[in-house]
Amino acid sequence: MNYLIQVLVLRWGEGHASIALHQEKAIEDEMCIDTTVQEKNITFPTDAKQYRKIHGQLLKMARAEGIVLSRSHEKEVKILKFPTRFATHPRNRKKARKAVKRLKTISGRLLREIQRKMTGEQQKFYAEKFALYQRMLNQKRADKNKLYSLHEPHVYCMSKGKAQQRYEFGTKVSITTTRDVGIVIGALAFEKNVFDGHTVPEVLAQVKRLINRVPKVGIADRGYRGKSKVNDTQIVTPKPARKNTSEEAMALARKRFRRRAGIEPVVT
Repeated sequence: MNYLIQVLVLRWGEGHASIALHQEKAIEDEMCIDTTVQEKNITFPTDAKQYRKIHGQLLKMARAEGIVLSRSHEKEVKILKFPTRFATHPRNRKKARKAVKRLKTISGRLLREIQRKMTGEQQKFYAEKFALYQRMLNQKRADKNKLYSLHEPHVYCMSKGKAQQRYEFGTKVSITTTRDVGIVIGALAFEKNVFDGHTVPEVLAQVKRLINRVPKVGIADRGYRGKSKVNDTQIVTPKPARKNTSEEAMALARKRFRRRAGIEPVVT
């Protein structure tokens, strides 16, 4: 079966495996669109964690390159870890702020010392990492385009309004499925946290590339409000019915939005 999927995907070029397998069933006049957060493998990015990571990576770098440091600060960093564990507690805030400030000082001092003791070739080789470390050390709380992870620098923060998790760190992903059968006909990740309605043109372009046509109707949630039509595709979102709306139109709307709600388990 795996070999068959690979052959079908290769035959369709950029095509999706689900489209290649279902072929004609993947072609419908209406589609469901939704966005979600593709979370990355990172912990909640506190300043203390980031500074400790910079310190640890710089020590590994110095040992790999044979650089003798005047002081490694390893023992002090371990001690400073404990005051930052419960930083939100009123009794610990002052100690936590002081510990975070000291961790930042240590990381910056170690970074400058390693840069001084490296040759020109070594500095060029580690230039990208040094730029990330410096960006992390320089950023402020209110800055835009903040860096949340050293190993996933493209990650950004999204507020989804969930009670159990206020913020999620990753990238915004759009999933597109057919209305009736529920076949995935599009999956697209975005480099920036753009408004859902602004993702529609790129989504339609991908769907057209994959199935060689664009459905006439795109069914979306209220996050897509403001976009009623993109090119030749009508974007339908839930809204209160007018007094003169016919029963047939209301029944069609209920059917559409119930089918759209079925995309949620596909997304998760």
